[in-house]
Amino acid sequence: MDVSRIDMQVVPLGADFPSVPAARSPLPPRKNGIKRVLTVGTIEPRKGHAQALAAFEKLWMQEAPFEWIVVGRAGWKVDDLLRRIAGHPELGRRLHWIDHPDDRGLISLYHDCDMLLAPSFGEGYGLPVAEAGRFGLALMLRDLPVFREVAGDSATYFSGSGHDVLAQTLLTCHSNATAVNDAARHWTTWAESTAKLKEIYALSPRSKP
Repeated sequence: MDVSRIDMQVVPLGADFPSVPAARSPLPPRKNGIKRVLTVGTIEPRKGHAQALAAFEKLWMQEAPFEWIVVGRAGWKVDDLLRRIAGHPELGRRLHWIDHPDDRGLISLYHDCDMLLAPSFGEGYGLPVAEAGRFGLALMLRDLPVFREVAGDSATYFSGSGHDVLAQTLLTCHSNATAVNDAARHWTTWAESTAKLKEIYALSPRSKP
């Protein structure tokens, strides 16, 4: 096969939850002035949870007004991190781990949080970024090309693997009104994603009789 003749196309993933009723949030009532930061994804090394936890621990020592909500199943090569989370003194207070929410539960969390933090070191797309953007959350993302492709100028980006830089960026994002997600950005629906896929297939030589 001559790969130079392959026409590459990009199909943005949908970011809506059609016909899914809301559910009651699994989080406790929020205290005044607290910003809730959400991270969605399997807990594994490339997702950056360890750096994020260290950053929040520093912020909590400073009594910074943050809660961190981790949503995702336990993955691999993170046994030490999982033990830290499960035995953390802030678990249930300023740290929350929800390991297997359904779509209704995830919708309630998007509604109940203020910011999406995506500290992943590598992603194929990053669907939670688009979902959170559609729900109007502020977006704080590691500076990856794919995240810039998905979120564009509607996000705050950070770099580096140290917890200090992440903690400082969270503080800056908290106090900076311009960090809020640009509501004017169009976030693709699943219907639009499907239509785009059909359009590409219709133009494909394999679709011709």
